[in-house]
Amino acid sequence: MSTMNTMTHMLAAGIVIAMSAVPSHGDIQLGDHGAGVFVLQEDAGAGDSDWSSIAQLGMGTVVASAGSDPVGTAWAGLDWLEDGTGFQITHGFEHGDINNSFISFQARMESMIRFVLDEPMQVDYAYERDIEGNTLFSLDGAISFFSEPGGWHTHTFSSNSMNGVGGLILEPGVHRISTDLVGMTYEGMEGSGEMTVDMVILFTPLPAPGALALLGLAGCAAGRRRRRE
Repeated sequence: MSTMNTMTHMLAAGIVIAMSAVPSHGDIQLGDHGAGVFVLQEDAGAGDSDWSSIAQLGMGTVVASAGSDPVGTAWAGLDWLEDGTGFQITHGFEHGDINNSFISFQARMESMIRFVLDEPMQVDYAYERDIEGNTLFSLDGAISFFSEPGGWHTHTFSSNSMNGVGGLILEPGVHRISTDLVGMTYEGMEGSGEMTVDMVILFTPLPAPGALALLGLAGCAAGRRRRRE
């Protein structure tokens, strides 16, 4: 666990945001933004570990993997939508069947973004866990919004539910969003089955919040299919 704590601190340090000159779209002016990923595989039987981390300042998706049998992979992304009217934040973690009772995985995905809105914007977020077999794992993390005109709004992920959705409207003004998603499996789970965690946050012009929440879940499933193909 000390290794996890050390690497987590390294990741947190790695995604400290500096100003990045990225073109804004429509009524959205981006400021500081970045994403980072950490993955750790530990073998309690052999007493060794394998880990990787990656971070970037700017738009785009970063991916990190660790381990060989199976490979655990995590990703985090900040991307403009194709029509340029909004953007999305994506986080995820997956691994294949664990056939060694001493193997455990830990993954952390983080993103931060600051932006200014000239017009109101709809935010819809969703997470989904896909478990095959008897994988034991915990899901932790939160989406934290701070808006100068509106104060704090935080959504905390629950380990007790397979999926969750939510939404809110951001008024014109300055907004800061930080996300933190952690997925873990534990040793002693030989024949665990596959596990995937997906999270997406969509920032789009008003209206249609319900439809966008469903779109978020569809995007999770589509992204998972692309990665497995």
